[in-house]
Order: sequence, then structure tokens, then C-alpha cells
Amino acid sequence: MKFLNYKAFALAAMSFIAFSCDTDGEYNEVVDANVIDINAQLDVRANAIGEGAPTLVSVTLPQSFASDATVRVVVRSDDSRQGFADLELPAGETTTSGLVTLAGNDGVDTNLNSFDQVEFYVAGLALSEGVVGEAYNVTSNRVSLALYDRVPFPNPIDNSMEILFDWENPGGNDLDLFVVLDNTTAVDVVESGSRYEVSQVTPAEPDGVYSVVAFAFSAADSDIDYIFFFRQPDGELRSFGGEFTNVAAGDFLFPDPMTEVTFTKTGSDYTFNN
Repeated sequence: MKFLNYKAFALAAMSFIAFSCDTDGEYNEVVDANVIDINAQLDVRANAIGEGAPTLVSVTLPQSFASDATVRVVVRSDDSRQGFADLELPAGETTTSGLVTLAGNDGVDTNLNSFDQVEFYVAGLALSEGVVGEAYNVTSNRVSLALYDRVPFPNPIDNSMEILFDWENPGGNDLDLFVVLDNTTAVDVVESGSRYEVSQVTPAEPDGVYSVVAFAFSAADSDIDYIFFFRQPDGELRSFGGEFTNVAAGDFLFPDPMTEVTFTKTGSDYTFNN
């Protein structure tokens, strides 16, 4: 897999300050500068991403700077598409966060067992006021995730938890989505008849523990792979999947409790329980 370089340059007080990144383990040296290695810690607040959907990331540096800085995070797919975000890091701080989106869409509908891969990494940093004679080699851990056709987008306007349900062979298997409160009450039932079933939990809904259940309106297959996505208002994404077995029309389908994700709603706050 090939990765593009990102070089950030700054001019300061008659000197040329350069900031460069790693290229699969190789560094770009800057002549006549004291090169300082910066090993950033990248945290991707998701366990999958979707075409065209933003992903929440945070970056922690081992040191702060006297001036404001910009940290570039890159996401790159295995079909060579790329996206990036320049995250602002105020002077004196070591952690910054923001949303980054993979550019474009490959236009290919995939199933749950055939998807692309993406990789996130920190590509460089630039100071608003460089230090004469200093330059930085920036590296970070790399995070690889699966790229799905569709995931829910964050909805900070409604401050809601967004939910999306996808499954195998939707043309032959018509599944519905139940959003359940405290394992007793269905607060939403989605029966669109399409590939995806989507719902949301807003601050107006009752507080408690929310989970999801599927219902087989019709089933051409007895075993059906599935995945559920949950999106926090700030952009954090959780997903879990598995296989419904021995499925027949009219069955309620309960996710595997070993992988199931639930969340607790308290007022306008949502907390994942696992």
C-alpha cells in the first residue's frame, strides 16, 4: 500500500522551518535544522467507517508548543482514495480532535463480507510561529478499519443517537428494526422494506438502556449476516455484527449478547455500555 507525503512548511524570522512526515518508515531530512521526532498517538473513535461519512479522530502529542499548531490526519483507502483534516491545536495544549472524511465514493455496492479497508495516520504538523533552526519528523500509530457502503451520519442539531441496520441479501430477506427500551418497550419500529433500516433516539425519548432487535418479515435464507451502527452526536461510531441463524419469516431475531452494543440515555447524554 502506498501513502502520500504531507509536508508542512513555515517561515519564521529569516529562517526556513520545515515539518515532514514518515513514508512507511522513511524520513525526509531537513538540511541545517535540529530535527525533533514527534511520535503522535492517534485515536480513531470508530470501529468502522462508511462511504462519504465523517469519522471522529483525536491526536495526542508528547509535548505542547508555545504557538498554535495544525495537525494533519490522513485517511487512505486500499483503492488509493484519500481524505484529510487539519486539526487546530492551541498553544500549550497536547490533544486535539475533529472529523475526517474519505474523499469520493467507489460506487460499488458491497455486502457485509466483502468490503474495502482504510488506514488513518498523522501526516504532519505546522506551527503558526516556528522556532528558528528546528524541524519536526512526525510519526504516529496507524489505524485500519473496514469501509462499508453506508453508516449513519452524526446529528448534532437534534443531539440524537443515530442507528442504522444492514444485513445480507436484502433483496431476499426483508428484515425490520425494533429499538427497545429497558428490554420491555419498543420505542420505534422501522419497516421500510429497503436494504437499510434507520432510526434515532432523541433527548425527548425516555431515559434508560436502549438495545436493538430485528424481525424477519420474510426470509429467503436461514442464516443471515447482520450489522448495527450507532452514531453519537459528536461523531463517535460503534458497530457490532454477527449472524442470525435458523431464520424463518415471523421470527424475532436477537443479536449475540457477546457482541451486542447497548447504550444508556440520560437526558441529552448517551453512553455506550460495552
